[in-house]
Amino acid sequence: MMCALGLEAFRSSVDRTFRAIVMLLFIPVAAHAAADVEVGRSLFNKACSGCHSLSPDENYYAPNLYCVIDRPVASAPFERYTEDFRAFGATGLAWDSGTLSTFLSNPVAFVAKKIERPAPAILMRVAIESETDRQKVIEYLVSRCPD
Repeated sequence: MMCALGLEAFRSSVDRTFRAIVMLLFIPVAAHAAADVEVGRSLFNKACSGCHSLSPDENYYAPNLYCVIDRPVASAPFERYTEDFRAFGATGLAWDSGTLSTFLSNPVAFVAKKIERPAPAILMRVAIESETDRQKVIEYLVSRCPD
């Protein structure tokens, strides 16, 4: 009987140790991800929030970005889309992270290429040059959308 209890205590100890090691391995990953979202929030506030809201029912100078990932381009209820931006939306693209990152790197050039016009009239003039910064902004946008 003593051996069975000793073996069970050993197994329990190994199980606790294994869980602790796994948690220690993933805590830095979670902390890093949270830090990236916080950096993304800061970048969004600096570069985007003057024109874009994150509220589903609120547009500022530009359409809201509430749950923008996987949303079709130019589909937010927004009355001030330019004709060229509506044409961009008519291409059928959706805002996945890759499309959004490319757009944010140079909005005018990206839209020009998609609608085959050399100088499209669009309201979006802010570009985020750093790919790392673009990804952090996108991570922040994703974090603001409920599952």
